[in-house]
Amino acid sequence: LMEQGKMKESQEAMKESLKVASEITDDYDKSLAYGEISKVLMEQGKMKESLKVASEITGDYEKPWLYREISKVLIEQGKMKESLKVASEITRDYNKSRAYREISKVLMEQGKMKESQEAMKESLKVASLITSDWEKSDAYKEISKVLMEQGKMIESQEAMKESLKVASEITSH
Repeated sequence: LMEQGKMKESQEAMKESLKVASEITDDYDKSLAYGEISKVLMEQGKMKESLKVASEITGDYEKPWLYREISKVLIEQGKMKESLKVASEITRDYNKSRAYREISKVLMEQGKMKESQEAMKESLKVASLITSDWEKSDAYKEISKVLMEQGKMIESQEAMKESLKVASEITSH
């Protein structure tokens, strides 16, 4: 509706969506509904409203996922400070590491290599805190790919070695 210039109708539809979401009794489904609404608001540039809706999410997996998505939209909009702030508020280390990795990739695409490398350092730091072996292995593998894209071959190899080490511990249990 917004794309068609129907602002009033769009606002009414958003109010109705929020009302329906608030009436959902299943926490998982409610979190998904709030997540989709929050993403739409973020894409419309309504950061405060988006974060307010996101704060209604109670799911341990859904909220960190959504904050990662919000962080990604913000960095793509060129809002680095806001993106980094949202990423820092992510509570699951796997999602937080991934958020910083995605921020790093976008900054690299924007030619901001110093900032990109700082975000990657943060991704690596958070990856070391991940407690799930599978998630830790996956995080290091993906970090390795980005480091390779940045031309950081030695660091990329080190991250891949860490990924393989963790992966081998999974299969030996």
